[in-house]
Order: sequence, then structure tokens, then C-alpha cells
Amino acid sequence: MNLIWHAYMELTEVSTVEEWERCLARFPSAVRNLILCGFCIGSTCNGGFHCYLATDAGNMAPETVSSFRAIGARRTADLLDEVISFFGAPFPRDSDAREQLLMADSAPEFERQDAEFYELMDDPLQDSKSLDEIMDEYAYAHVKWGEYSPNQEDH
Repeated sequence: MNLIWHAYMELTEVSTVEEWERCLARFPSAVRNLILCGFCIGSTCNGGFHCYLATDAGNMAPETVSSFRAIGARRTADLLDEVISFFGAPFPRDSDAREQLLMADSAPEFERQDAEFYELMDDPLQDSKSLDEIMDEYAYAHVKWGEYSPNQEDH
């Protein structure tokens, strides 16, 4: 089974930050980076940053900023960092708490950030590469596809 798919399937069943961290710890760091970025991309493409932040995957938004930086998607990392700065410190690790803040009249719509994110998905704005190209290159360079088991240590 594809290790990214394996991790994705496991993470769809967890909700708390502790469960996410425990599950992600079982995978090499490169896989963790790709999974966190993938959940953010999937949810954001499905309904913008509001959608991502309202999900359990959004609990891991600060770590996802670091993951975008690790894969070389600096503009996406900066954009997500700007979005989560709305919540202040400490970042709320509960999707219900974030949802309440996002539903307040004073909450931003993140329209500009959503539009910039969609451009980064398609257009070569980050080091002349789209976000998909950056993720693909990172995966091929850092994931040892044939040598994985869920309990394997980082390489």
C-alpha cells in the first residue's frame, strides 16, 4: 500500500492534536511533511482556508507552516502563517474553538489569501514551480518508497 495513502487513511480517523502527533510520529519526517501539506491543500481547495481551519487537520496548522517551509514552498508557508495569525497565540488546537472564532462578525473572510493560494497551486510563482511540482520533487527526493514500514524510524 502506498505509504502516503496509508498515513492519510489513519489520520482521517483521528481528531485531537495528541492523536495526530502520535500517528504522524510513526512515519518518516518527509512523509509527515507531505501529509500535513496534503491535508491543508485538500481542505483549502475544497472551501478555502476557512474550510481547512474548521477541520481536525487544521489543528496542526502551525506544524503545517513548518512542513511547507521544509518542502520548499515558502510562499505557501508565509500565506498560511498570515492566515493563522488571526487566532493569535497560542493557536487554538480545537476545531470547534476555531470555528467559533471564524463565525464571529469580526472574522476575516481570507478571500485574498484564498486567491493567492489558488494561484500558487497552478502558477509557477514559487521558485518557478507550482505547489504540485514542489511537492512532487520533494517526495521523489526525500521519500524512500520501497523501504517503508509504519513503525520504521526516520532516515
